[in-house]
Amino acid sequence: MPPGEQQLWLLALSGPLVALNRKAGARYDVPSFWAADAGTEQGDLLSSAWGIEDREGLLETVSRMADRGHAVSIGANYWAWHQVLPSDRESARSEMPELNRLRDLFLDRTALLTGPGGIRAWDLGRMSYLLRNGLYLGYISEQECQYLHLQLGYRALYWYRSWDQYLCGYFSGRMLWMALEIESPDELKAFLFDEAPPWLSRIFNEVLTDPDNPATYLPWAMALDQIERPNSLGEEGL
Repeated sequence: MPPGEQQLWLLALSGPLVALNRKAGARYDVPSFWAADAGTEQGDLLSSAWGIEDREGLLETVSRMADRGHAVSIGANYWAWHQVLPSDRESARSEMPELNRLRDLFLDRTALLTGPGGIRAWDLGRMSYLLRNGLYLGYISEQECQYLHLQLGYRALYWYRSWDQYLCGYFSGRMLWMALEIESPDELKAFLFDEAPPWLSRIFNEVLTDPDNPATYLPWAMALDQIERPNSLGEEGL
């Protein structure tokens, strides 16, 4: 049965990762992420990139990263930005080391686009991706995948007010995460503030314009129906 509107909305949380892997067979409307004929083996990727070898590893990672992922560890406090006067932000920034000052300036320039949710979409989108690949690998059932996606959806609706905010949060998070590897102030400044990298422009444009992406035709303000928690998930976790 084709996915309904609610499921399509939830799948759209990992839309940027579908756009990134479109040529490899990723699909917006397939809960397990990959087209049936894609022939894509994701086991090695989940293992090498995430250290996920089995069901337990998948569920632990998703539960931890949904609320305590890079949005927290990177230290980009978008919520605080919306509570502090511009003069106080500028004063605090002037006391920072150069690399931190540049990252904080990037936060300053993106905070109005993301809203107080900031880069939490970077974590939520990737956890959606992990769940879909976990379904592909048989680590979780479709019912479990739907329920856990719903928990991500509730968080997305809490932190963001539009698809534009969510997507800006995702891509800002990716930029800040990649920026952690840059130790030269000049290189960091060029990376964060010069013309957007080609890969970013391509993926961002595809996510916003691809008619197959549910985010282009479903409203953000989706009333998400509750789903009973599967007994197989136990009482702990997401």
